[in-house]
Amino acid sequence: MPISQKEMDAFFHDIHHKHQSSPHWYQCHDSLSAKNRAEFESSSQDPSIILDLHGKSSDEAYRSCIDIIAFAQNHEHRIIKIIHGIGTQTLKKELQQHIRLSKSMLLITNKHHNKISRSCFWIWLKKSFDF
Repeated sequence: MPISQKEMDAFFHDIHHKHQSSPHWYQCHDSLSAKNRAEFESSSQDPSIILDLHGKSSDEAYRSCIDIIAFAQNHEHRIIKIIHGIGTQTLKKELQQHIRLSKSMLLITNKHHNKISRSCFWIWLKKSFDF
């Protein structure tokens, strides 16, 4: 029986907390206040788009992220969940570097609904009238 993403996140969350005290990370636009960031990270609002990058090369993953962000902007989606897997964390770091440069990005974080994930992150995009 396949394991759900939620079960996988909980498993790795427990393991990670036994070995490291602060796995939480985020990058946000200068205009986002700490209060608003904390509100998003504790929000239970589901992402409207989920992109699973398992099995993709770095180039394919990057292109998929760029395409999905453009799609989200054009269709007024605000929250995207990117599943990158655990691995060596290289893909996650590369994607963070590229995505944080996006003018449409408000917040990238590995914390949502007060839970920290090592296998995915969330992107919160600016509202369309902010572009």
